[in-house]
Amino acid sequence: MEAIYVVAVIIFLCLFVIIKYIIWDVPREKVKSLESEIDNIKNNHKKELLEVHKKCQDKIQKLENSENEAKLKYQKIYLMLKKLESNITAIPYMAGMIADIETYELEKLALGLEWGYSQKRLNKVKSIREIRENARAMVEKNKYAQYQLAYLLELIPNLTDIIECDFDHLPPMSVSELSNYDSSRDYLSKEEYELLTTTQRNQLALDRYNSSKNKTKWQIGRDYEQYVGYQYRKMGYDVDNYGTYMGIEDLGRDIIAKKDRKILIIQCKYWSKVKLIHEKHITQLYGTVISYCVENRIDQSRVKGVLVTNIQLSEMAKKIASFLGIEYIENNEIGEYPCIKCNIGRDEYGITKIYHLPFDRQYDVTKIKKSGEFYAMTVAEAEAAGFRRTFKWFGEKRRYI
Repeated sequence: MEAIYVVAVIIFLCLFVIIKYIIWDVPREKVKSLESEIDNIKNNHKKELLEVHKKCQDKIQKLENSENEAKLKYQKIYLMLKKLESNITAIPYMAGMIADIETYELEKLALGLEWGYSQKRLNKVKSIREIRENARAMVEKNKYAQYQLAYLLELIPNLTDIIECDFDHLPPMSVSELSNYDSSRDYLSKEEYELLTTTQRNQLALDRYNSSKNKTKWQIGRDYEQYVGYQYRKMGYDVDNYGTYMGIEDLGRDIIAKKDRKILIIQCKYWSKVKLIHEKHITQLYGTVISYCVENRIDQSRVKGVLVTNIQLSEMAKKIASFLGIEYIENNEIGEYPCIKCNIGRDEYGITKIYHLPFDRQYDVTKIKKSGEFYAMTVAEAEAAGFRRTFKWFGEKRRYI
């Protein structure tokens, strides 16, 4: 009996071991193996996903960089197109660009000397850069005139029949002549320039400029604005000859005059006696008055438009002016006025007291605002107050004209 019981137990244990192996151990090993394979697959996929993600991020970064570059290029093109969208802005823009290009060799020459420290070398660099500035201004004016002429010829081809001068063959001016040239020479003979004192020749040149019948339309208009500004200064207004230094960007605001809380936007028209001021000029002035109020957040009741002219307004222009509240002054001829700008500045030598005549290069951009500055009637008056005419550099020496 006992033997049978032992055998039965052994058989049971064997069956249990076999069943456990078949039912439990084998599947468990397979499960572990599968789990291991799954983990490997997951890890591989994760690595692949990370690589793909990194590649996508790199591509996204490249696309963003490309987008930013495209935006910058677009902005540059947009700004250029804005400048070229009308002939008013395109002509000065192109003239200035060409002037920069044509005088760049002078800047390269200055850069070649600009190393280390030497007062002589620094003086040469300064002199070269002043020559470049003079040359650039000359080239820009010439190109500006050429573009204007070309544009007019495009609009009115018949002008070729009445233009006698071939502008392409005008004699060029040597760059070396520019810095040494005194603009008062244009109004003096060689003998007068050599024999007269500095004060005498400057005054004589100014007198001849003022009485000249050969002024350009621009000079006539500029001088008329200066005269009207003088009239309003005599009436106690703080006068800003805005149009003189802003040029074509003055928006029709030749003069901005302020007194107490009152602001006048003044437009000056010095035209031929055979013309009339028409209503479009009144509406344009009204528009720039409104624009000034909006730009400066000023109530319109404080700002008034004024048109000053040497001729008359048409009847319709007068009616429009009355309706819009635009003041006008007719038949206001130009008279004598202090046109010499006495300006106080500073350079490497300290405070400078310089006077500028209407034909001097810095005249238009010079503002008379600071204490001690004023408009002089004569050269003697300016010099008696301690002012000297603007100087130029001749090599390493500083000389007054």
